[in-house]
Amino acid sequence: MKTMMRVLTRSLLMVSSAWLCTLSAVASEFSSTSFPHAPFTVNGAQTFLPVDQAFQFTALSVNEQLLLRWQIAPGYYLYRDRLRLVQDGVAVQVVLPEGVEKLDETFGLVRVYHGTLELAVPLNAASGPVQVEYQGCAEAGLCYPPRLQSVPLG
Repeated sequence: MKTMMRVLTRSLLMVSSAWLCTLSAVASEFSSTSFPHAPFTVNGAQTFLPVDQAFQFTALSVNEQLLLRWQIAPGYYLYRDRLRLVQDGVAVQVVLPEGVEKLDETFGLVRVYHGTLELAVPLNAASGPVQVEYQGCAEAGLCYPPRLQSVPLG
């Protein structure tokens, strides 16, 4: 009888382990990268995208211009007045799109960007890298700290 109980217990453990591995594999297929409209709810708790997924930033230096692009996930936004560029310690003048007016819980009436933000910034390519600072939030209430990206030129 003890032998039969051990066999049954081992079988049950093997089936449970296989089930957990399958569940883990299925869960990884449905990660936040598969659902671009996060925040979403898991077991009743709000889950938010990592900052690099919420605000996918790319930069390209071409012919003394810096091309900047943010792909902003659905349910997220970037603040217009939190966008700054600095090169060699000097603020780079940027003509920013107007954006959309929003009443923000944290900062009051602000202008924000949704979807895609693209900028073409004239630069002195002989100078040092450009520091790009930006900040955004999730519509569901999470505000990320300001993000700083260094963009090398050349």
